[in-house]
Amino acid sequence: MADFSRKLPRQLRAQNSVACILEASAQLLDRTQIGSVTTNHIAERAGVSVGTLYRYFKDKDDIFTSLARSEMTIMARKGIALLNDPSIDSGNTLIDDLVDIAAEGFNQRPLVRKNLHEIIGTRSPIARELQLRRLRFCRLIEDRLHHIEPRRFRTLEREDRLCLVMAWRGIINDTLTEDPSRFHRGAVRKLLSGVVLSYFEP
Repeated sequence: MADFSRKLPRQLRAQNSVACILEASAQLLDRTQIGSVTTNHIAERAGVSVGTLYRYFKDKDDIFTSLARSEMTIMARKGIALLNDPSIDSGNTLIDDLVDIAAEGFNQRPLVRKNLHEIIGTRSPIARELQLRRLRFCRLIEDRLHHIEPRRFRTLEREDRLCLVMAWRGIINDTLTEDPSRFHRGAVRKLLSGVVLSYFEP
């Protein structure tokens, strides 16, 4: 769940306002550089007053961090549901479906992902949280792959798991954020699947 630094939106109207602010931020980040976006722009786009915006967020970085954390939660829920799907009986199918979840992040808005990556990087308060989530999720994927095809997928050492996470993140960043106009789902799937299989298969 998103982490709102100011006032927690408990009433439906407040929750709608916060949702509008986050969506407005995503829309602006999908068409301009992060440094050009101001809280005034966000408030105007969301249809709320600047005062309402500051009731829930302390500044625009707080909004962007909340937007990133919200997307992390959505992707995590989709990933967990996929890992718990008993109908998946092939490691390749599981990997392909996980790649699709990654590719669909931020409502298939790669420029939003690029802009948020600039602020999250290593200086965001959620940078370490992101890393820990990736490691935990990698372990869950590992367990599921080993359960589906135990002879094919081995158990990774922590160092291998960390390298896999870094490789996965690198590919996502390079292919989905550097040049949004060249985004190709098939190419991303092939790259990510190849990385995962290279680490797991003996």
